[in-house]
Amino acid sequence: MIGLFSFANFMLAATTTYQATCSYAYLNQAGWININMLVVLAFMLIASLIYAISSLLPASKSERAKGLVKFELVQGVISVLLIVAILSFADVTCNAGAALMGPYSGYQDPFQYSHFYLGTLVFTTGVSLISSLWSQGIILLVDGNLVGDFLSSIPLGHLSLGPFSGEFGIGEEATYVFFEYNGILTQVFSVIVVLTSGILVIVFLILPAVEQLALGVVLPVAIIMRSLSFTGPRLREAANSFIALALAFYFVFPMTIVMDSYIVGWLYCTNGTTCNPYSGYLGSYPLSNLPVSPLFKQTSETTLGLGAPLSIYSAEVSGNGGIGSMLTQLLEGLVRLPALVQNFIPSVAEYVFQGVMLLGLDLAITVGFAIGLTKSFAAASSFMHIGPVL
Repeated sequence: MIGLFSFANFMLAATTTYQATCSYAYLNQAGWININMLVVLAFMLIASLIYAISSLLPASKSERAKGLVKFELVQGVISVLLIVAILSFADVTCNAGAALMGPYSGYQDPFQYSHFYLGTLVFTTGVSLISSLWSQGIILLVDGNLVGDFLSSIPLGHLSLGPFSGEFGIGEEATYVFFEYNGILTQVFSVIVVLTSGILVIVFLILPAVEQLALGVVLPVAIIMRSLSFTGPRLREAANSFIALALAFYFVFPMTIVMDSYIVGWLYCTNGTTCNPYSGYLGSYPLSNLPVSPLFKQTSETTLGLGAPLSIYSAEVSGNGGIGSMLTQLLEGLVRLPALVQNFIPSVAEYVFQGVMLLGLDLAITVGFAIGLTKSFAAASSFMHIGPVL
């Protein structure tokens, strides 16, 4: 028992040293290492007392009591080794994240950087992208109405069918073209961006709960559960699952988010260290070059998608080309509409890639790690011939 107390003191000293080198703020939250070590020692003390009085029992009950004692001792050793493994894993993951990000990023630990990365995607990049889409959509609505009104005032022909006759033009059709492109920006692209931002916000809000509860609540309770041998093997299997989930979501999940940032930096050569040799085919990082909407520019005139409204009607001024110049501007604007929408495609696609594809991969890796760790606990128990003793 003295040796176990010495080992507990060593574990606490190791924790203090670790926290001085890496800022996992909640690694020993509420003294969970102290609590779990005391729980393990308490169960071992109870096992020792049972072993001491087992010789006073009848032979059959004495053997069962000794079997229970051996079982508890093995479980106590496993719990201590588990705490040691957690501290080692924490050191490895934190330093691995630092190696990926480098000193330029202000990296402290995986949770800190995950908050920063997701917060930037949601509250900076996402807001900029959605505001650009909607402001450009508003511009298209205004331009469409102005173009429609202007073209409707220019009769292109006369139709006469018996008693019916009238002028016809293309103003309404031109307006519909602008409205359709507005729908692409505000009803397709914007919805995709909003849904992606919603997923990112959920993860952003869940991370603090994981940071607070995984090691401070779930893990200590699970270690206590797996030490209660008289409850049977099913409770221990459930405890192993909780331990695996706590470790996976505390260590692996934020580490995969750090890896997302590294992947994007490598693809577009923005991390300042290693670069994708084929980054020239991807171009610059689209989310860092979001177009600034003309609605937010300070100009001497209201410059909308086609130079409306002032520039269109300025063509009527002598020396600016008159009606012919106005028609040329309108036709050029209609031709530029596909390119205008196409400019948003890389940004929306990259945002979905980071917010859905990479995040989905992160969850798959985390869940896969938890499942594998649960199976490894079961395999270890089977290998050591640990089973129910009652």
